[in-house]
Amino acid sequence: MQMKLNYFAYTITDSSNSKVYFENISIILKLFCEFRNKIVFEKDRGLKKLYLATPSIYNDIYYLTTPAIVTAYKAVDRATGVVNDLSSVLGKDSLEKVTYFYVDPHNPIIGITEGKGGADIDDLQFFINEILNHDLITKRFKFELAILKIKIKANSASKFKLITEARVKLNNNSVSDVISGLFGKEPSDNMEVEVIVKRKDRKENIKDYIEPLLTSLETPGDKDYAQVYFRAKADEFQSNVKEFILDKNQNIFDIINPHLKAKIEEQIIEKRAKNQVVSSEYENFAASFEGRIEDVISDETWDMMKTEDYHQHKE
Repeated sequence: MQMKLNYFAYTITDSSNSKVYFENISIILKLFCEFRNKIVFEKDRGLKKLYLATPSIYNDIYYLTTPAIVTAYKAVDRATGVVNDLSSVLGKDSLEKVTYFYVDPHNPIIGITEGKGGADIDDLQFFINEILNHDLITKRFKFELAILKIKIKANSASKFKLITEARVKLNNNSVSDVISGLFGKEPSDNMEVEVIVKRKDRKENIKDYIEPLLTSLETPGDKDYAQVYFRAKADEFQSNVKEFILDKNQNIFDIINPHLKAKIEEQIIEKRAKNQVVSSEYENFAASFEGRIEDVISDETWDMMKTEDYHQHKE
């Protein structure tokens, strides 16, 4: 089964001055995991136990895990047919459901895998807040995630180098004459009409076709088209056509395949490096807060948190 790698921007709010920042936390997380006395960090979120660990060979990758219910599994020796409780095989080890997350070292961007039953974005947000305030008397810093989205407008096709398929859900109000011409009556509120433009030849790029289509659907005020989906190549670095650009909510994501030869950690690092749409949409997101959110926290405590000495020999 494939995994979605969802992308988020994040902000840090300093309660001491009520200011909000696009400050990068990668160095703080890295030092926290490297120099504390523990190898695995545990936090309780209600009845949910959460554990944070980091691999030794992959930079900026972290594991946020929750214990699996071992009674739901059996250990089967297929050669002999012997069936054992999984707990007897694991011994002192713990079977964990793992959520992978990647902290961009350059921008306040996080990629987190999506899976059923494991740690979710609320758990990640909780754990990072616990780390940032771990040694502080008060919960001074507040870490908040924000989903990176692409706002679809008539010119959105220009974002992509190659488009192989586009699905446009028609707005009944703006194209009612087109729909009534097709079906012989006015469209009802319960009806949706979707136009699919899809190439049959590998050499065809439908980008030039979809731009006029979207332009013809424009309404006064250049409203966003929330119901436009692409299969596309984002840029020249992307070797294959992928569906990761948008989901139904316009969220940006990549697809991770656990069955490939490349390890999940390697795929996450490679996908983030090649997905330039994430970087450009973060820049757009940050620009929308220009003058209201600052880039750097200029504070003695925050600066100390980014040093080895601050974390050494602490629990």
